[in-house]
Amino acid sequence: MEEIKNYHHYKRDLLDKSDRIARLERHLMDLMLELNVADEATESSLVFDLKHQSNTVQFARVLARKRNLSEEICVAGTALHDIYPMTTGTYKNHAHAGTPIAEKILDEIGGFSKEEKEDILKIVYNHSDKHIWSDNPYEEFGKDVDILDCFLYPTGFGYYLKYKPLGIYAHYIMRAKKVWEELGLPVETIFTVLDNYNENWFDYSKIVDEAELLSILNNQSTPSFCFYAVGDNYKIFSNKQNWESIINGNRKQDDNSQLLELVKTTGNIALVWTVIDSYELIDPDSNRVEELGINKEEM
Repeated sequence: MEEIKNYHHYKRDLLDKSDRIARLERHLMDLMLELNVADEATESSLVFDLKHQSNTVQFARVLARKRNLSEEICVAGTALHDIYPMTTGTYKNHAHAGTPIAEKILDEIGGFSKEEKEDILKIVYNHSDKHIWSDNPYEEFGKDVDILDCFLYPTGFGYYLKYKPLGIYAHYIMRAKKVWEELGLPVETIFTVLDNYNENWFDYSKIVDEAELLSILNNQSTPSFCFYAVGDNYKIFSNKQNWESIINGNRKQDDNSQLLELVKTTGNIALVWTVIDSYELIDPDSNRVEELGINKEEM
């Protein structure tokens, strides 16, 4: 018979010294709460950091069991994956920059073998490289858990659409679909908008001079990777070569010399970017298609 233990509820004095994962989680929460970073001093907020850290840790427990991976390794890596923005407030190169910080914390907590630390740090180091697919289960784990949490927020789809190059963003969508299917969740229609690329989707004309269009793009704070304007004065064009250049990572994010028009259709959904910081899902059979001046036969 095994004695039933009362749950510690992460109270410091009740944490068993042998429970390295609970002590790690408590350590990280204490760290964030002690920092108490003001919203204006961070790219996200302390509230988001706390929510995202807690959510991903719990999702890690579920997904680790689903994939038959070490739950402790997966939870530790996930708990530490955003240690850099949690402590600095910035996300720039945060996965790679956070790895040595994560290693230092693991050493402070103690109890992790060299092999375990290697797998934990793989989760931290690789979790932002969602456009890179590997055969290592722990490298992939951090990417997928991060996607699972972020795409459950109502604005996740639009946020990454705005801030990620389209070629990178396509992999975010692929991962979201893969994880949703793995967990038996209904795949959301919005995850299909980049499926089944067809070069005919780019058969539209640019109707403003390049100087004016470049002026518009260069005045935007976000990259011009998914800009298709319709209406008042301008439309933008692209072609299959430009699309392949983006997917293969050959186009610089800040290079506005190649103007991109993106209209995507999948099933009965069309995706139109009306300005650089917004998007619109359209039913091709609706009056909205006519209002935007889109030729249905070319979709």
